[in-house]
Amino acid sequence: MTKQDIKIVPDYFKTYTSLIPEGMHLMDALDTYGLSYLASQQEKYEALDDQVYDKDKWTVKQVLQHVTDTERIFCYRALRFARADQAPLAGFEHNDYVTEAPVGHRNIEDLLEEYAAVRQSSICLYKTLSDDMLQRHGTASGLPVSVLALGFMTCGHVIHHQNILAERYYPLIS
Repeated sequence: MTKQDIKIVPDYFKTYTSLIPEGMHLMDALDTYGLSYLASQQEKYEALDDQVYDKDKWTVKQVLQHVTDTERIFCYRALRFARADQAPLAGFEHNDYVTEAPVGHRNIEDLLEEYAAVRQSSICLYKTLSDDMLQRHGTASGLPVSVLALGFMTCGHVIHHQNILAERYYPLIS
């Protein structure tokens, strides 16, 4: 299914889904905006080390951990809704997750390895879902969202953070 097949997505998350090219199939998006997309920037990530572009902003390591954690959460939601679980799911405070996931001792390669495992798991999940399951939806963070939207949100979230790194962090190493 493609982005145009999304029927239920909260307005806030259209920020992410809008970053996926029109007509792109979900499985292609998961492949295109996965490990190879992030790994192509590994040298820049390593050059940034623990630099931030402003006070109280995340390091590149924290951004990578955030992207990984968020993908886990989005896929957990997708699994629950795909299995017709209608229990509303709570939101999560992403800043708290960053604070509670110390990454200073980790290197970029390690963070990308973890991300690769999570993305592979996401791909395995989405490959098993029928079109009917992809259109199922539930409530997360008080908002209705479909399984298909969660898949595209996962990909767009990666693009969103890579764009921020390119715009605000890369000038620090130029």
